[in-house]
Amino acid sequence: MEENILFDRLVKYSHDELTSLSQELEITNEYLQGIDKGNNVVELLHHLIEQQHFNEAVHLLAYGLPKREAVWWAYICAISTAKQPSDKILSALQATRHWVYQQTEVARRATEKPAEALEYYAPASWAAIGAFWSGDNVAPKGKAPVKPAPYMAAQAAANAVVMAAEQSENRILSYMRFLLQGVHIANGGNGKLSSENEATILNYLES
Repeated sequence: MEENILFDRLVKYSHDELTSLSQELEITNEYLQGIDKGNNVVELLHHLIEQQHFNEAVHLLAYGLPKREAVWWAYICAISTAKQPSDKILSALQATRHWVYQQTEVARRATEKPAEALEYYAPASWAAIGAFWSGDNVAPKGKAPVKPAPYMAAQAAANAVVMAAEQSENRILSYMRFLLQGVHIANGGNGKLSSENEATILNYLES
């Protein structure tokens, strides 16, 4: 199945050390079988997808993306599964999109309440809180600054992607599509898949 995956690089990915990243993500030796020492993140991502360890693959990709790209990935996955969105979901999605496009502190702050209103039961909630956690201060206005912990934004983005896939009608198809969208974003794209990408997903599912 591995030969069907259409990527050999992740241009915007920020981690080069597979060992340290694997420890951060708690990826066990089970997922590293068949991967020679010193191989890069691209090869590990291929391996995780081939073995259908999709949760770990999503987290691996999300943790290395720039925050804006990770949140955009979360957004497009969340919106793809919001078939009949409630007003709360629409509010969270709109706030997230606005932050991705505007990148202002006001836009970032505006994602917090819509995220909390959904109580993290929807992918849109995690996408929005990922935007909020992308800043340098998550404390309420007027309070002493609180810097978010490392990878909080990436963790939120990954949660959105995983939840969107798990809530879909075909989880494997969704995971494959979402992961290739994430790869597209990691290589400078907007997450819109080509017909070639879609064919790769079908080939994977049929293999």
